[in-house]
Amino acid sequence: MDNSTNIPPTPSSAAKLRILHLEDDPRDAELIKARLEEDGFDFEIERAATRSEFIDRLDAGSYDLIISDYTLPTLNGREALALALGKLPDVPFLFLSGTMGEESVVQALHDGATDYVLKHGMSRLAPAIRRALEESRLRAERHHSEAALRLSEERLRLALEAAQMGTWDWNIRTGSVLWTGDVSSMFGLKKGILERSYDEYLKLIYPADRETVERTISQSLAGPVDTFSVEHRVVHPNGDIRWIEGRGQVYRGSDGLPYRMTGTVADVTRRRQVEEELARWQHRYELIVTSSDLIVYDRDLRSGGIAWSGSIARVIGYEAGEMGGGIDQWRGMIHPTDRDRIERQVNRAQENRAAFELEYRVLARHGSYLWLLDRGFFLEDEHGRATRMLGLLQNISERHRNEQELKDSREQLRALAASLQSIREEERTNIAREIHDELGQALTGMKMDASWLRRHTPDGAAGTQDKITAMIELIDSTIQTVRRIASELRPGVLDNLGLIAAIEWQAQEFQQRTGIMCDVVSNVESLTLDKSHSTALFRIFQETLTNVVRHSNASRVSVRIEAEQQHVMMRIEDNGKGIRQEDITDSRSLGLLGMRERALLLGGTMEIKGAEGQGTVVSVNMPTSGSGRTKDRTSDALAQAGRRVRKRQKAQ
Repeated sequence: MDNSTNIPPTPSSAAKLRILHLEDDPRDAELIKARLEEDGFDFEIERAATRSEFIDRLDAGSYDLIISDYTLPTLNGREALALALGKLPDVPFLFLSGTMGEESVVQALHDGATDYVLKHGMSRLAPAIRRALEESRLRAERHHSEAALRLSEERLRLALEAAQMGTWDWNIRTGSVLWTGDVSSMFGLKKGILERSYDEYLKLIYPADRETVERTISQSLAGPVDTFSVEHRVVHPNGDIRWIEGRGQVYRGSDGLPYRMTGTVADVTRRRQVEEELARWQHRYELIVTSSDLIVYDRDLRSGGIAWSGSIARVIGYEAGEMGGGIDQWRGMIHPTDRDRIERQVNRAQENRAAFELEYRVLARHGSYLWLLDRGFFLEDEHGRATRMLGLLQNISERHRNEQELKDSREQLRALAASLQSIREEERTNIAREIHDELGQALTGMKMDASWLRRHTPDGAAGTQDKITAMIELIDSTIQTVRRIASELRPGVLDNLGLIAAIEWQAQEFQQRTGIMCDVVSNVESLTLDKSHSTALFRIFQETLTNVVRHSNASRVSVRIEAEQQHVMMRIEDNGKGIRQEDITDSRSLGLLGMRERALLLGGTMEIKGAEGQGTVVSVNMPTSGSGRTKDRTSDALAQAGRRVRKRQKAQ
């Protein structure tokens, strides 16, 4: 609490002097007022003639001076003084009376009156008022200073307690120590029982640290440096160990000998704990960096200089001292095809004040390129400007090789699958052609021969006629079966009339066979695609219809085919129960996997979506031309994959 609120105001020379005058005789009051004006006072005066008026004025007003007669009808001077001191104790009280004996004067001054003046000695009135006001001013200033000192001491005490600090003042000649602040709790002692001598203080120090403290203080006393700082431990009665930091200043007399030392003590246990924990983490960091392929760097964005950890020699082959060329040297070591990309990404991260993660190749000392993973962030100055870039480089060359080998393996498997698909389609086509041409012709010849036999069999041979008729019907059924098998192996309509017609035919055949409505809508009447693209889209359509029959419980299937620019899109939607997400991603769903692979082999994509009770949608997007990975891919897929693998190995 601010004690200054209890300090009485000091009259200002620029303000009017406010006087309360206790006087029952109006004539005397006017005489005194005239005397004050004559003596040059600038004042305002209020008169009270009775006890009640005096009390009311004391309660209601704020005055710089009280002048009172000693003898009044309703109260005497001592009573008036007591009332004034009770209500306005810091306002000077001056007796002005016609008759006032020596004993009364002594008693009044003893009771607290500032001065007295006799009415027949009015020449003393002005000096007495000025002396009373000056004493009041000095007293107010003293009170103010004392209150300010108390406030300062209280603030210091609170600050020391909040900072867990204390102060000490050691009289070297007497050996006594004066402590301030909550020093006792720092040393684990009850408040107020801290010994006030230097020797007793030394006993509180942890034994292993005592010699260091004594040596430090002795060196400071001996000079030439008069200041010191030392840290030591103390053990509390409960066994807790606390760290104390002591700082001191030596004061010397004219003879150069020390006579006094003052300073502070502070509990720095938390700081020491943080420093120890930081040291442990620093040690762990150094172990990680020195025992792994991790490179730590610190780049100065203003000068371009880069500080490297020692592990750079083990990873790239250059010692840290050989990497003094800064960012220009490092930029020159980055693979030419990666250089611009990396610089753009780093600049963008710096503009956004964002961390970054990059992968690029760097030329090592042995002449080959290493793949590095670069993770970094930026540090800013007080103006928000990025000044440093800190990062960590990790050698991921082995991971890249493994990933590339896995990618090449997948490419080879995909190429093999494409080749097998092509071979299977060719075999289907050949088998369908053989069945249609050879077996179909043979069955047709058999039917013609059977028909000839029926015509030339006598009418009386009823049993023979019936047998021949049954034979002809069996041949007709077999011919239909042959045609169906040939169509399933390779629909002739796909090769002869194109994809749109083949899908319409397949939809009609599906509807007749299953009873599920199947509509086909297309924004083109015909679509020119090469054989591999047409086959892939048709087989995806067939597999989708098979899944509808097996799993969807749908009553309707809608097919939409659109050709736009260089792509053809096919969307197949049913109104069944909807495929679940886990079924879409299930590795055992070989049918879906085969559909997706057919699209990927030709540079296309396939997406499957389903919602419970809302059906399933299969969307296929495929290029219409045979560019890139499409045209004639199936015929030489394995050869192309092999060439790519050899090319990558040569580049590495």
